[in-house]
Amino acid sequence: MTYAPVFEDILYEQRDNRAAWIIINRPKLYNAFRAQTMEELIKAFQLAGYDKGMSSIVLTGAGDKAFCTATRARTRGSMTGGASSACRSTNFNRSSATCRSQ
Repeated sequence: MTYAPVFEDILYEQRDNRAAWIIINRPKLYNAFRAQTMEELIKAFQLAGYDKGMSSIVLTGAGDKAFCTATRARTRGSMTGGASSACRSTNFNRSSATCRSQ
C-alpha cells in the first residue's frame, strides 16, 4: 500500500498500485462535508483520474457510524475556490458516479 498527499479532511491511498482509495476522514463528525472537504475530494479525484496506471477509485468514509453527512452552509457562497462550481448537476452521471469540472 502506497500513501500519497496529506490532506486534512480526507485520506488518499494507492493500493496495489492500481486502485485509489479516497477516505473521508472526519468520523467524529460522521464524515460531515464542509468546503475544505469538497476541495480536497476534487483534488484527490483529479489526482487519481490523471494517473494512467489507476484502474479504479474507491470512495468511502472512516469510522463505522456513517458514510458521510453534509453540513448546511451558513452563508450563501461560503464554498470557495473550485469546489463551489466544479461539480454541476448537468455533468453528474449517477450510474458511473463521475463528475467532471467545466
